[in-house]
Amino acid sequence: MEAVGERTAMGSIGREFDDLAASYRSECAHGVPMSVHERYERQLGTLRRTLRSVPTPCRLGDVLKRMGAIDEKRLTDALGVQAASGQTASHRLSRE
Repeated sequence: MEAVGERTAMGSIGREFDDLAASYRSECAHGVPMSVHERYERQLGTLRRTLRSVPTPCRLGDVLKRMGAIDEKRLTDALGVQAASGQTASHRLSRE
């Protein structure tokens, strides 16, 4: 039963992180004063530390997509290279 609770906590924290990151990106598009930038960075840092401390069955590609670091096409391309070459997708993505 504890694993279900951990997944629920992870989902809640993940949604909070996604919402905060989206709000930050929105404000960045309009110019953000440094104090606001620092506040967001502190909050995002706290959430990152929390997310790292919770064991998760998430795949790296899913996490990168959720963070906005890659899109579906880049992930699909990297996984295709992984299947064809035997290199890990993370190796391929880190070289781009």
